Amino acid sequence: MNPFEDPVMRERYDAFFKNLMHDSRIVIPLLRDTVSDFAGMSDDEIRKTLPMEKDGIHIALSENESNNQFGRVVFDAVIRTTSEDMRKRIIIDIEGQTHYDSLGSLIPRIVYYGARNIDSQKGRVFRGDSYDDLERSRSVWVIIKPPVRDANTGFRMKLDVERIEGLHLPDAIPSFDFLDMSVIQLGLPNRDLPLSSRILDVFLGNSETYRENISEIVKEINIADDDDLLKEAVEVGELYDGLVKSLRRDLRDEVKAEVKAEIKPEVKAEVKAEVKAEVDLDYARSIAELYFPDIISGEITVEKALTYVPPPLKDGFKRNIDRMLASSE
Repeated sequence: MNPFEDPVMRERYDAFFKNLMHDSRIVIPLLRDTVSDFAGMSDDEIRKTLPMEKDGIHIALSENESNNQFGRVVFDAVIRTTSEDMRKRIIIDIEGQTHYDSLGSLIPRIVYYGARNIDSQKGRVFRGDSYDDLERSRSVWVIIKPPVRDANTGFRMKLDVERIEGLHLPDAIPSFDFLDMSVIQLGLPNRDLPLSSRILDVFLGNSETYRENISEIVKEINIADDDDLLKEAVEVGELYDGLVKSLRRDLRDEVKAEVKAEIKPEVKAEVKAEVKAEVDLDYARSIAELYFPDIISGEITVEKALTYVPPPLKDGFKRNIDRMLASSE
């Protein structure tokens, strides 16, 4: 039972997540909590690195498609920082993932998206062999409905340098922080979590979670009570709640129908067969007792008597006759 298998729900959540990632009030805490380049920076310091729109709230998102000979990848939200020094610029891909089967299958996808984020820069950020102009790639993955065991968790993966056994590292080895991937997994709201997790738990959780916790979050990130973002959060949350209730109702109806159509007839047929077998055995015993005196007196043989017994009762009749003959000896 998964509401995100519903195409309408999937489309609404996808659109809503992208709207959230367009809003600096949501994105700034997320970057500070998940991307090491922004750790410890104030809201204003982070905002100065982002391509802000004129309203001072929304972020101008970059091209979110990567095309090469291997195919097309569409990112959820791509942000390019605005530092004049290309080597200090960062390209950030933020992805929303509703759920997954296992981390073992999710992590290769995260790494692939990070690699495509780097690959997409050739011809757009740099040309030829000017790899020195490569922008650092950062991927942030928000898992909205992870397995319960993984709720409220997070981790980071990055390129690392290790010494090869038997050899020394160079004296001056350059930084290899070209690729950094972070994953945060949402769950139930918890005041001890980082701000970004608490924000996303509220906005991407169900409507009940929203109603219980939104007032506190709104104060922390300065969102007005009549903000369109809040209205959309309620609509998406109520759609999710409605789908869950509908799926549960459908599941109950499906189970009821299955029980009625499959399980009950089987039980009924089994009980009916058992009752019929007992009745047949009693009837066969009665017939055996009826013919037994004639068989004992030699007036009729067992084989002859069997010709007068209905086919379904022949086995029961024969067993009873054999038992009675054995007990009379």
